[in-house]
Amino acid sequence: MLLIVGGIVFVAYNSMDTSFKGKPVQTIALISKRVPLATGFGGVFTYDSCSTILTLSGTDIVGDRYYAEYDSEDCENLNVFYNRPVFLEDEKTHKTTGVLLSVMSVFGSVKFEYTVDGKDYERIQYIGSDSLKNYPNLREGQALEVTYWVENPARSIIYLDK
Repeated sequence: MLLIVGGIVFVAYNSMDTSFKGKPVQTIALISKRVPLATGFGGVFTYDSCSTILTLSGTDIVGDRYYAEYDSEDCENLNVFYNRPVFLEDEKTHKTTGVLLSVMSVFGSVKFEYTVDGKDYERIQYIGSDSLKNYPNLREGQALEVTYWVENPARSIIYLDK
């Protein structure tokens, strides 16, 4: 568990490189493939007409999409906002109720579970290092709205304000 959480913190920290040479270009980045790295697992992030490999946490899956930005002069210089997962408008999603299993304020993430068609799923979602400030009433056992992708219900987003 500590490795997974550590991976989330490592990924979140390493994705915050904003030392761009050019202008930041906003986009949505897709994890299109998982690849082994010497330090764990990486993901091939594809976006616009570019791709790059970044370290992943244990719960990131192929198909996850995040808001991101890249350097207009070096498209492989990608900054992924792991606290902003997204579904595209044409992706068919459904809603269900999930339950918070833990709030990891030190790491800025939440662990939650939900059930789709009798199958249980569990995910960790990075929500930001200032999560307690933004969501001071989060608690274990709290029921919240989860949206999941119909094609792969393991891909989901929990909404802390719904």
